[in-house]
Amino acid sequence: MRTEEEALRYIHGFGRFSGTPGLGRIRAILSRLGNPQDSLRYVHIAGTNGKGSTAAMTAAALSSAGHRTGLYTSPYLESFRERIRIGEETIRPELLAELTGEVREAVDALLAEGMEAPGEFEVTTAVAFLAFLRQNCDITVLETGLGGRFDATNAIRPPLIAAITSISLDHTKVLGDTVPEITREKCGILKTGCLAVASADQPAEAMEVIRRDCDAKGIPLTVPDLKELEMLSAGPSGSEIRYRGESFRIPLMGGHQVCNALTALEILRCLNAAGVPVFPGAAAEGIGRVYWPGRLEYFPGEPGVLLDSAHNPGGAAALVAALDSCFPGTRPVTVMGMFADKDYGRSIFQVASRSRIFIAAAPEGPRALRAEVCAAAAAPFCGDVRVSEDLEAAIKEGRRLAGGRGLLLICGSITLAGKARTYLRG
Repeated sequence: MRTEEEALRYIHGFGRFSGTPGLGRIRAILSRLGNPQDSLRYVHIAGTNGKGSTAAMTAAALSSAGHRTGLYTSPYLESFRERIRIGEETIRPELLAELTGEVREAVDALLAEGMEAPGEFEVTTAVAFLAFLRQNCDITVLETGLGGRFDATNAIRPPLIAAITSISLDHTKVLGDTVPEITREKCGILKTGCLAVASADQPAEAMEVIRRDCDAKGIPLTVPDLKELEMLSAGPSGSEIRYRGESFRIPLMGGHQVCNALTALEILRCLNAAGVPVFPGAAAEGIGRVYWPGRLEYFPGEPGVLLDSAHNPGGAAALVAALDSCFPGTRPVTVMGMFADKDYGRSIFQVASRSRIFIAAAPEGPRALRAEVCAAAAAPFCGDVRVSEDLEAAIKEGRRLAGGRGLLLICGSITLAGKARTYLRG
């Protein structure tokens, strides 16, 4: 393949989900490619919410410590290449095209031999493993795409560290209808021989499953010690904390990001124990400059704009908590759009109840919840609900309604947040 555009057409030509759940397809592809994943060292992170932020903070700290660090996350906000990073740089277009061509050759050969067609995520994961190997990454931070047990990233051997961030209900048709069921799927990344970290904000029923799984596999489990945490400040620009006697600035808004930072810090402590040095000060330097846009990202102005990709009830709860702590007494004008296959009712309820005016919009794509359905879900909880079929028009109207001293909140699916961010940045 010669161009990024050609590579993306090929990748997006596969279905979002493949057929039979399992790791057979991704392992066959990787085997045909020479098993690039077996030559790398990993931090593997699963969870419902917070796994991307935790992965970004961990990778930033490792880069600050001098490690050539790969970072694999999903989905992307504005550019597909965001998903595969080496250090602070996204994968180069020409390298994406080259490696996608290699993966295509492997997939074509396997399809000719009768293999079931892979999904888009499996193909992308194979490209990522090749990229991290070719770019000589000495450690790679992997975020799962969905679940853990059958996630394509789980084709790796035991990672150095496996971490599980906050778990709540999401993807219930695939992962299960209860928090314990979902947690068991996430625990699929816990393999004998690794060290485990679990976030401190786990529901009790999730933590019980994690502890049992670690005990059964003989895996040491670390959980951040909240008694060692001192909150120094919190606001729209982030938080300042002291943890285990060391000061940190977290440039991401919200109390949930403090929990994510603590998880990242414990991952880094465990990496030190596993022989991956993170010298004093590297964690503070890396976390202090972490860049993770579209997650409670604030754009100052008249009005100020808060952009967030809260796309499930857990994310919506974190968003509302951040509004209460960072913008007390402010009821925003909200533009919100969701995917129909999410638990949109509970998510919309939380956000609409906190809004002065609610403008229902729709993200792009076949999974989009129609704006009229979004508005109907919000109507019982907000006295002024409106519908806009065009996102840019909704943002313009939201700015007008918020006024110079108000707050415009734009939230919902990551697809909608990405389009909104591109528009906000001109």
